[in-house]
Amino acid sequence: MFEIEVHGTSSTALLDHANLKLTSALNQHSASVLHVSVKLEDLNGRSKGHDKRCHITVKVKHDDPVIVEEIDDDMYLAVSRAADRVKQVVGRHHDKKMAKLHGRA
Repeated sequence: MFEIEVHGTSSTALLDHANLKLTSALNQHSASVLHVSVKLEDLNGRSKGHDKRCHITVKVKHDDPVIVEEIDDDMYLAVSRAADRVKQVVGRHHDKKMAKLHGRA
């Protein structure tokens, strides 16, 4: 299983949310995932607007890292959307690698 490292929050609820979403998103490809790093930031401090950033880097075996970033006014939504995108991108990378391996590229 891969390790998920979350930086930028001390909220247990947000840490649990990030871990749950990313574990679920990457479970199908867990054999090829080495490490997941999540950086959470409030870009504008207390001001309103789309300023909550979730930056995710996924280190994958024998491939370049997958990097996804989402910005929203709600950090939970930013994490959820970034996890959904990570699932799509890692899946696409995996499918391309398998197609190339089996001569279907």
